[in-house]
Amino acid sequence: MSLDLAVNSSCSDKAPKFDSGSGCIFSQDSAISYVWNAWNGRKTYTMVHAVKALLVSLEPLMFASTFVLFGDHYQLPPLVQSAEARENGMGISLFFRLSEAHPQAISPLQSQYRMCQSIMELSNALIYGDRLHCGSPEVANAKLNFPRPSSCSSWLKAVLNLSRPVIFVNTDMLPAFEVRDHKTVNNPLEAYIIAEITAGLVNNGIEGNDIGIITSGESPQTCLPSISGDTYYGQIPGKRQRLHTVSFVRSNENPRNCISSLLADWQRINVALTRAKKKLIMVGSCRTLSKVPTLKLLIDKVDEQSRYFG
Repeated sequence: MSLDLAVNSSCSDKAPKFDSGSGCIFSQDSAISYVWNAWNGRKTYTMVHAVKALLVSLEPLMFASTFVLFGDHYQLPPLVQSAEARENGMGISLFFRLSEAHPQAISPLQSQYRMCQSIMELSNALIYGDRLHCGSPEVANAKLNFPRPSSCSSWLKAVLNLSRPVIFVNTDMLPAFEVRDHKTVNNPLEAYIIAEITAGLVNNGIEGNDIGIITSGESPQTCLPSISGDTYYGQIPGKRQRLHTVSFVRSNENPRNCISSLLADWQRINVALTRAKKKLIMVGSCRTLSKVPTLKLLIDKVDEQSRYFG
C-alpha cells in the first residue's frame, strides 16, 4: 500500500489519503491525528489530539482497517500518576507495545536536523545504537556564536567555550547537596551555578528565548534569580532551543537513592539531551549520577568527547 501525504500548513483542512480503502494516520507527537472512512462514496475524517489517554489512543483505530503511527517511542512515555496503574503497565504506550510486537512494520527515519553532531552522539550512544546521523553538514557543524563577547571568570570561560558543544560541570568537589522539602527536591548550589552560566550567556549577547533551563527536580524558577523574561524554565522534557542547561539536582550521601527517581527514566533523559540544538551544558554530581547505568554511560561519553576536543 502506498501512502500519499502532503504536509502543508496552508491545507490543514485536507485529510491525508491512502490509495484504497479506509485508513487512519495517528501521531504520538503533538501533531493532529486524522481518521477517515469511505461512507456513501465520500471520504470523511475526524481530527483528534495526539495521545492523551489510552482511550484516545484506541478510539481512532476502531474506525480504520489500516493505520500508521508517527513518533519516537524512545522518547516521552505516558505520564502516569497512579503507582497502581504504572505497575499494571499503563506507563507503556500503545506505540511502544506495537513497535516491540511488530518490528518488521517499523520504518525508521534516521536523519535528524535539530542537534549538532556532538549532542546527537550522546543520544546515539545511550539510546539509538549509532543509527542517527545529521541530515546535512550544516546541522552537524552548527555552533553557537556570541554576538557581544565579554570577559568572565576562568571556570565560566571554560563552560562557555564555543568549541565545546557539550559540557558537564561536575559538582562533586563542592557542597552541592540536594535539599528535600516535603515531596520536592531542590539543589540550591546547582541553581546558583545555572544562574551564573545563564547570566554569562546573556552578557555575551545570547537572547533569553534562545536559552532553555531544564531540571529533574522542582521547577528551577523557585531557586533562580530573574535573568530574562524570555528564558525557558521547566522540568524534563523542556523545549527545543539553541542552547540548554540541565540541572540533574540529585546529589546525596547515598547515591543509590536516585535509582528509583526520575533520573532512572531513560526515555525522559533522552528527551532532555535532545532538546538543545547547538550547545548543551549539564550540571550534576558524577558520583551520584554514575549509580544510574544510563547516566554512567552519558558521563563516560562526555569524558570521551572532552579528550577528543582537548
